[in-house]
Amino acid sequence: MRGVVVQANPTVYAALRKRREAGLHSEAIAESQPLAWAAWLVVDEGDVAFNVFVGPADAGDTGIEMARRQCKTGTSEPWRHRRALIEKLRHLARRHGMDRVFADFIELSCCSLSNAVDKSQFAVRESRYHEIRKRYTTEELQHFSEMLALLALVMEEAGFDDVLGGLFMTLDLGSKRSGQVFTPYPVSRMMAMVTMGASPELPPHGFFNAIEPACGAGGIVVAMADTLHQAGMNYQRHLHVTCIDIDLRCVHMTYLQVSLLHIPAIVVHGNALSGEVWDRWYTPAHVLGRWGARLDRH
Repeated sequence: MRGVVVQANPTVYAALRKRREAGLHSEAIAESQPLAWAAWLVVDEGDVAFNVFVGPADAGDTGIEMARRQCKTGTSEPWRHRRALIEKLRHLARRHGMDRVFADFIELSCCSLSNAVDKSQFAVRESRYHEIRKRYTTEELQHFSEMLALLALVMEEAGFDDVLGGLFMTLDLGSKRSGQVFTPYPVSRMMAMVTMGASPELPPHGFFNAIEPACGAGGIVVAMADTLHQAGMNYQRHLHVTCIDIDLRCVHMTYLQVSLLHIPAIVVHGNALSGEVWDRWYTPAHVLGRWGARLDRH
């Protein structure tokens, strides 16, 4: 296997990075950690981390043994597309900086998706799109289109997962922005199951209407859709979520991720505590499913 395995927690990941910088072998971090339930990261030679396994470990299992069973070569299609996406981000970051490139990639993608369905905000989104694109050459803009295609492929292959939240943490963007750390998807999945139950029962009006007041990258919302899907329910018809975050980048990450999963949602740039609202983004599933009318009736 080309990678090493660590428990998915920021403290362990920080320790891993220090060992790598010191030229030390890192498998020992995971080798001594058998767990009954674990979420693992595989870190490749380029220091790129991905969630690859969540589930019960066999008795005496270690992280290394578990990952060898679940991801034997590290060269599957999801790995290839993830690596290609990160390589393109890093290529553009050489000139513009990773923080700027990541933010622009997410926002440009959001504007494109929104303008395909939400004509009420077309002019504002279009103006913002052209404002951002002026920073880049024609060749560089082509990379943004390719990155969105790669992201769609990664999400298609990963299934339900907080892909953007994981990517954000992989690129070390969280530590540069007020110590921001996103909830690992396995924890989000557990929270959704505890909240909704393993066999959710539909309310009388036929859908779950949820509010996520600090949505981050949308991991909890994805986990709610995952829970309904596992219960045999069509989340595109039986779930609507209002997502709120004070951080505009989080608003864009959530909008992009739930839009690509076709989750009906309104993503609000605002303060859930004070009630201030600065902007609203309506996902394609919300617009095309006429959820505005359904919510009014409810």
